[in-house]
Amino acid sequence: MRTVSLDSGETATPQDRDEVRDHVVAVAESLNAQLTSLVGQMRESLASQIVELNNDPSLVALLGSSIEGNVDTILHALQHDISGDGFEPPAAAVEYARRLAQWGVPVNALVRAYRLGQQFLLARAFDASLSIPASETVRVRANAALVDSVFEYIDWISQRVVSVYETERESWLADRESARLDAVLGILAGTGSVDVLQRVTGYRVLGRHLALVAWSADPAARRERLQRFTVSIRALAAELGSTAAPLVVVRDGATAWAWIQLSSDPVAAIISTLDRLSDAAPASDAPRFAVGTIATGVEGFIRSHRQALRTHHVAVLGPRNRALERYDQPGLSVVDLCAHDPAALRAWVRSVLGDDLAADTPNATRLRDTLRIYLACDRSLNAAATAMTMHKNSIRYRVDNAEKMLPAPLATDRLAVEVALAACHWLGPAVER
Repeated sequence: MRTVSLDSGETATPQDRDEVRDHVVAVAESLNAQLTSLVGQMRESLASQIVELNNDPSLVALLGSSIEGNVDTILHALQHDISGDGFEPPAAAVEYARRLAQWGVPVNALVRAYRLGQQFLLARAFDASLSIPASETVRVRANAALVDSVFEYIDWISQRVVSVYETERESWLADRESARLDAVLGILAGTGSVDVLQRVTGYRVLGRHLALVAWSADPAARRERLQRFTVSIRALAAELGSTAAPLVVVRDGATAWAWIQLSSDPVAAIISTLDRLSDAAPASDAPRFAVGTIATGVEGFIRSHRQALRTHHVAVLGPRNRALERYDQPGLSVVDLCAHDPAALRAWVRSVLGDDLAADTPNATRLRDTLRIYLACDRSLNAAATAMTMHKNSIRYRVDNAEKMLPAPLATDRLAVEVALAACHWLGPAVER
C-alpha cells in the first residue's frame, strides 16, 4: 500500500496537496471513530452474501475479527500516511484464511470477501467525505486517493491470504489423507482398529463392500488427482446403487484405493452393471478400475481389496486397456498367480501352445480366442458360435487349425492349454512370442 498521493492530470500546489491530505485524514478519523459499528455492519453484510460460510457462527466471528484487523490497518495507514511496504497481514486475517482452507470453503469465497469489503468500506468513506466540509475539487481528489490506497491494500493483502490458504489447504489435505491412509493400512495389516477407521473416514467397515483400485497415467497435482479419482469413484458408486460416500485414499502418484458400500441388491445385478461399464470405451483422462469381489465385514474389506490389487496387476501387464476389470472374470485369478515371473510364464506358454499358436500375430490371436471360448463352452460348437456370433463351421475350422498347432493332443493336458490360452488373453504380448 502506497502513501496517499494526487494522481490527476492537473497541476497541484503544495496547498492543494495539504488540503487533500487533510481531507483523507479527516475521513479516516471519522471512520475510525465508528470502527466497532462499521465492522459489525460489514460482517453482517459479507456473511449474508458469502453463502459458502453457511452462517456458521465460528466462521462469521472469525470473519468479523479479520475485517476489524484489515479495516484498522487501512484507517491507521490513511491517518498517518504509512506506507504498506513494511506491513504484515493482520493475525486474524491469516487465521481466517487458514480456517476456510481447513473447512474446505473455496478460495474464491475468501477473495470475494475482500472485494465486497473494499466496496463496503469505500461506500462508507464516500459518505463520510460528503459530511466533511471541502471544495468539490478537494473532495474528488481525496476520494480518488482513497480508492487508490484501499485498492492497493486489498490487492496486497489478497495475494498474501490466498498464499496462506493454498499452503494450509495442501497441508490439511495431506495430513487428513495421511491419517485416512494410516487407518486403512492398519486394518489391511490386521493391526488397526475398526473404530479408528470409521471415526477418521466415516466409512462403515462392517457393511457389504466392493473394493477397487483406480489408476491413471494422467500427470496432475496431488489435489487434482484426489479430486478426479474421488469424482469417478463416486460416479461408479452411484451406478451401483450405493447411497453412502465411498472410502477413497490416494496410494501413490498414479493410484488410489477405494471401497464402495453396497446395498442389498442381488450380486447378479451388480455384476451386470459392472460388465456394462467395463464394455464402455474409457475416456483418455478417466481413471481405470480394477475390482475385487463383493464381500462383507472386516474380512471382506480386506479380501476384496487384495483381489482388486491382483486384478490391477493383471490389467497393468495386459493390453486390454478397458475401463473396468473384475477379479472374478474367467481365468484372471489363475493368470495372476502365474504372472509374477513373466519370463518363466512366457516359456511355459510356448511349451504348451507351441511357437505358432503362441505367436504375437492377428491370426494366432484369432485362433487362440476361438479355442479358448470353444473350451469354455465345453467344446460345444453351437454354444461357441453363439458366443462369438459366428457360424459353427467357422468355429470348427479355427479350432481344427489351432489344435494342429499344439505340440501335443488337446486331451493330453486340457487344463494346461486353457491356462495358457487365458494367459495370452489377459497378458497379450507380455507372454506371447
